[in-house]
Amino acid sequence: MKRTIDFQLPADSCMFTPFQLQPRTLLSLTMSAWTRWLREHFVPLPLLMSRHLTSVVVGGIEIDYLEPLGFLESDLLDVRAGVRTRREGSTMEVTVDFQSEAKTVARTKLVLIFVRLEDTRSLAARPARLDPALLARFEADELTDERAPRKATALVREFETYHPACERRTPFTIHRHLCEVADQWSFIELPNLVALGREAIGLSPPGGLPSLRGGISRRILGVHAELHRAFFVFDSGVLVTKAYSTGSRLAFVHELRSATDDGPKHATVIEQLDASPFT
Repeated sequence: MKRTIDFQLPADSCMFTPFQLQPRTLLSLTMSAWTRWLREHFVPLPLLMSRHLTSVVVGGIEIDYLEPLGFLESDLLDVRAGVRTRREGSTMEVTVDFQSEAKTVARTKLVLIFVRLEDTRSLAARPARLDPALLARFEADELTDERAPRKATALVREFETYHPACERRTPFTIHRHLCEVADQWSFIELPNLVALGREAIGLSPPGGLPSLRGGISRRILGVHAELHRAFFVFDSGVLVTKAYSTGSRLAFVHELRSATDDGPKHATVIEQLDASPFT
């Protein structure tokens, strides 16, 4: 991709856990990088919504940690973002690389689905292809016929071949601090929501399964998610977390569902962690 956005950020301690960059930090910076790209190369997001009645919803999230990086190891983070768009104007893919000392330490990807706004006050919308005049603003190397890979779906199918070590259910409520401008849940908060289930298991694993303590003591290697439907402000939900420890792999598969019995599924998230032997 020729047209990119490049910027630097000084590291601060709120960006990190004791082990690595916060997943939420990476998603927040991904959103910032994408909107910077829109402003420089396309249409600023507020104008895209108000003037062109076009917005996006997040369909997929990928976070891959490629190299270890702790807070004291570097004082500067280099961020580079680029986009690709389906030729038919249905989706956009955002890829952001995070570098430190010339090494790529993390990469994020978002799959964004274009929608047409029906009301600029409530921001109600429906899926719709991008207007041809807007699609024409993308350069040739930013257009693709490839379908976005559904890595979260593939990972869920893979882990379903194993028996889960345990399962926990954690209730939650979507308060406004977890929302964005349309009073829908914000995708950047998803890693923190699912961490509730993983850390509950890590703090109190079933007897005979000390490896699950890795849920609070090991680096996250990757977070992959598919979002199926929105939660809205003050909705209640339940987080269903299944832990898998196969010796060489430690993973937590989460489903976020409405709180009602057999409520619909809103998102699926897979966290994979460093499965080094527990000590």
